[in-house]
Amino acid sequence: MVIPCATENENLDLLCTNHGDYLYLSAVNRKDEALTLNIEGYVVISCTEIETGKYAFDCNDYQVCERQDAVVHGHSMTFVTLKKA
Repeated sequence: MVIPCATENENLDLLCTNHGDYLYLSAVNRKDEALTLNIEGYVVISCTEIETGKYAFDCNDYQVCERQDAVVHGHSMTFVTLKKA
């Protein structure tokens, strides 16, 4: 089930889905600055980021990184598994 989520940052796209005990949050950052996601009330179970560069679509420049915190770096995508705290 899709859970409504919102951001005031027009350069950040979010999608959150409920899968019983866990929430899955996907975030796409279309700008250069890293953004910390507000996950108040939840614990990060896993966080994977596809970290790209500004021109990644032109040169296929990316790396997959495991993270401890819910952060999405510039021009990158982060996938977070969350559980209620």
